[in-house]
Amino acid sequence: MPNITVFSGLSKDNTPKGFADCAQIGEIIAEKGYTMICAGASLGCQEKLIQGALSKGGKVIAVTVPMFAHQLQEELKDNAIIVQGEDLSERKSIMKSKADYGYIILPGGPGTLDELWEIISEKAEDINEGRKKQIIIVNTDGFYDPVKHQFLNMNTTFNWKYDEGITFINEPAELNAILSIARGGGAEKHGRRHMRKTKKDKTSKRKTSKRKTK
Repeated sequence: MPNITVFSGLSKDNTPKGFADCAQIGEIIAEKGYTMICAGASLGCQEKLIQGALSKGGKVIAVTVPMFAHQLQEELKDNAIIVQGEDLSERKSIMKSKADYGYIILPGGPGTLDELWEIISEKAEDINEGRKKQIIIVNTDGFYDPVKHQFLNMNTTFNWKYDEGITFINEPAELNAILSIARGGGAEKHGRRHMRKTKKDKTSKRKTSKRKTK
């Protein structure tokens, strides 16, 4: 089974749609035959995510550190990876190394944003085979709209396509098609299709803009 690493918030405070999206994402990952790598916590979105995957017979591997081991969901304790370290850096490294397909990012706080920007940087510079790994950002209720805006700023300012190979989805159902493509032709194939679509959209916008100028 290929692995997908999922980064998300752990807060017990979320919107009803936020919790529902987490559960549905877990279900889809399991139904498509992927192993889910996550923090494994019995809290907030992580709990819903894991319950969703397990309800569909999915395999979930938790990666955590000793200080958070007591938060592990009961079903995951036997095969959890407990990383020995004083901070979360080593845990993050292991979660990244296990992501053969890539990553799914759900709404979260500073920790999730740290994980998001690190994998984006690795993709941009092709560190740890970053360009081969897909990044899917679940934009529940527009949560990651500021990130999309920041991409636009960086692309315009530095003429660097930071968002190539990165997909934003607004609804979990969109993940079905993406993961079906990936299983059919591999993560790289999906990445190339997405990049072609991105370039086509941008070319179309430039042509439209020129017509309006004339």
